[in-house]
Amino acid sequence: MGALKKGEFEGTVTLEPSRVPHVAALKRLFELWALDKEFHDAYRSDPAGALASTGLNVDPRAGALVLLGQLPEDGGELPETFTWYRDFFEERFARGRRNSLRMQIADPRFAGWRARQMRRCARDMPYMARFMSHLPLVFELSLGCSVGCSFCALSAGRLEGAFRHTEANAALWKDVLSCMHAAIGGAAGAALCYYATEPLDNPDYELFLKDFHNEFGEVPQTTTAAATRDLGRTRELLRWGQQTQLHFDRLSLLGKRDADAVLASFTPEELLYTDLLPQFEEAPACSLKRAGRNLGDSRAEEGTSACASGFIVNMFERSVRLVTPVVASDEHPTGELVYEKAGFSDGASLEGVVRGMIERHMSVTLTLADLLGR
Repeated sequence: MGALKKGEFEGTVTLEPSRVPHVAALKRLFELWALDKEFHDAYRSDPAGALASTGLNVDPRAGALVLLGQLPEDGGELPETFTWYRDFFEERFARGRRNSLRMQIADPRFAGWRARQMRRCARDMPYMARFMSHLPLVFELSLGCSVGCSFCALSAGRLEGAFRHTEANAALWKDVLSCMHAAIGGAAGAALCYYATEPLDNPDYELFLKDFHNEFGEVPQTTTAAATRDLGRTRELLRWGQQTQLHFDRLSLLGKRDADAVLASFTPEELLYTDLLPQFEEAPACSLKRAGRNLGDSRAEEGTSACASGFIVNMFERSVRLVTPVVASDEHPTGELVYEKAGFSDGASLEGVVRGMIERHMSVTLTLADLLGR
């Protein structure tokens, strides 16, 4: 198979219109279970009463399957709405795995290096590795982060500035996208436009996404912890992204107030393609990584939040670094191994730096450590 071309990643699975309300209602039910301790506890003691309190049109048997995994007592067929829900999300994750595995990178040395990192992670952290995308390219459109989460697994510094969509910066951005497309191939279209940053810290974030889509035919996923700063902006961002290309975005919710605001502001159907991430201790499904600022928290899950095996390009700082995920430790507190970092001035110089890093760190001649994925 040749390198992936423009718009060649598999899109998010779609639903027949008649099924959307039912799947969305079950998803909202699960969100309440994951985000709201009061609902979570009430459902365990009185499922019928708790379900009625939501106002959701949900088959109680399907709800029990989604929340508790309880099969029908009579041994009969699974509720139809549950099978729609199950199939929707199973296909969603299957497509994500296929996209990750079928990324064809232009340089075979880079492709081989990434494959070795995937094997190493599968060995060192097998459960977590199932969900790692090992992105070959990631962009940052600001430096630092204004949110300052106490549990930040990447230890993002304070916000220093944003790369604004001025005429000169827009030209540089388009030049960088074109050169990275040439250096990496169509797999660059899987990139994100945030990393150790809050995407909505950049007032022009949406403009950069539109340029990205023009270059690659893909809409990058957004994960924001600032969804409730401006719910109108969040709504428009989600609306534009889903209308342009169905994909999943994510809202990190930092407290019950954030969760309540989002659940009250968006219908279940509006958030069908948006994951709600419970990032506060009171949430029943809160799961933080023992990395970065949270490295010393023994209650947190060992691992990493790093998702790239490739190049992270910071447009504000004009820098690029080559990284790959590792289990967070005192040696690698943010759960990433940084091979090298360098600066650039334009698309051509960035392409030259990237090709140089490939030459230095991704040899065709392998050592025993390379074969083991190190």
